[in-house]
Amino acid sequence: MYRLHRLGIVLCAGVLLLAVTAAPAMALNQVHIVQRGETLAIIARRYDVPISVLVSQNEIENRDLIFVGQRVEIPAVKSLSVHSPGTHAVRVGDSLPDIAALYRVPLEMILFLNRIDSSSAIWVGQPIQVPVASIRRPQTPVIAPEPITVPEPITVDPDATSHRVRRGDTLHVIARAYGVDMRELIAHNRLQNPDLLFAGQVIEFPNHADGAVLPVEPPAPQPPAVQEPPVPAPDPTPNQAGPQDPDSVVQVVEQGETLSDSPADTAFSWSEAQIVSFYGFPGIPFMGVLGDGTPRDVAPRIAAMAERYDRLNGPRSTQPAFHLIVGVAQAGPTSDGAWISRLSHDRIAEYVEAAREEGLLLFLDTQIGWSDPLSEVKLLTPFLREPFVHVALDPEFATERLGVRPGQALGSISAEDVNEVQRYLASIVHEEGLPPKLLMVHQFAERMFRNRGGIKDYDAVHLSFDMDGFGGTGAKLNGYRRFALPTPSERPALKLFFKYDTPLMTPEQVQGLGHPPDIIIYQ
Repeated sequence: MYRLHRLGIVLCAGVLLLAVTAAPAMALNQVHIVQRGETLAIIARRYDVPISVLVSQNEIENRDLIFVGQRVEIPAVKSLSVHSPGTHAVRVGDSLPDIAALYRVPLEMILFLNRIDSSSAIWVGQPIQVPVASIRRPQTPVIAPEPITVPEPITVDPDATSHRVRRGDTLHVIARAYGVDMRELIAHNRLQNPDLLFAGQVIEFPNHADGAVLPVEPPAPQPPAVQEPPVPAPDPTPNQAGPQDPDSVVQVVEQGETLSDSPADTAFSWSEAQIVSFYGFPGIPFMGVLGDGTPRDVAPRIAAMAERYDRLNGPRSTQPAFHLIVGVAQAGPTSDGAWISRLSHDRIAEYVEAAREEGLLLFLDTQIGWSDPLSEVKLLTPFLREPFVHVALDPEFATERLGVRPGQALGSISAEDVNEVQRYLASIVHEEGLPPKLLMVHQFAERMFRNRGGIKDYDAVHLSFDMDGFGGTGAKLNGYRRFALPTPSERPALKLFFKYDTPLMTPEQVQGLGHPPDIIIYQ
């Protein structure tokens, strides 16, 4: 039976990526995160596991096709039984948060390992998988990983129209060698994941006016080119368009730039565009695709996905966006009693600047915990003064009114919570002279939102409800019709999960809906 489920609670990168030792004798399947340059053979030798076992355990169809950030499960030793090391037998009075606290691991890790959600019922005697630090192999030396072989520099043929990928090649290396914009390669080859290249793959180059791809010469000091000085434009008269007062903003247009390339355009164009965003937490691929790299690493991938939608939605434009988790609910109390861990302003600023430079929108998403939506949004005020920065609220872990820790029961927020945030965002819009703000609310169950009919309409805020849950297409679309389409949702949104939707809807299927979403979120 389909069960809506969200991957919500994330602690710091170290907590999620390093499992905590439950007991010295315990052993459970270990997870290896693929690094750049690694092959399945390297990973197999490192853990002393046959390649065939890794292929079978991870259902890998092509052993030469693994990608950076991929999770490879390493089987534990065969002598371990299902109910001893690596599992916890549920006892009378146990709850999932209690089990997470007992083994000192994030609740979300327990949910993920057991493929259950925070509202799942458990029973006495049920085996619950728990993580451990490493696989113990007595009297077996640790095998060091093979040194990563860096491929020889690419020999560039000036007349080449394609490149056959060698082991160790990356798209960045190929783009730099041939002097092609990496984003052009992604779009031209319709690459959904630029890190996913395999030996023998052919990367086609876009057609250029001269019919050839020009290689990039090694950087060397170059004298400035002699150019004719531009003819100065006359000063604008009162009848001409242009900035006339000290508060006006002047955008200097570079050679080859169009009006649509202006950063200011991003802030205003989203109101008509279909938004395509990637969701996640920095450095944690487990929490979403945004964690697969730096903001500038991920931005071309978002642009490539947005381009796929742009080819399908007729005259309507698309707008790529970051969807960044900035407030992460915790399974244990925090010093301020809010049960929430907040991303530092310095880290958020990295995404703000990347969004500005790449022409993306940025959603700042908070899971609330035992805090309240308005307090969490106010902490983001410096960033909300930017015209391209918006807000998302996740009620799933807002459990203070229930008196239980986040994850122990399904949380909720109310119409008044949303109205308070809307009023605050509207005040920023009016004070700063900004275009309207987008406010998104995630929902996949009726009880996540109280008194939906009490939500008020604010001209300065566009409200979006997102159908947020993974699983079968039928149930996902049923939730989309129930939660995202009805009023007061002005911009219906749909979240898609690369790894957990069964199957993942294609852009063609999404655009073929009777009312396609205005916002598509990929996690």
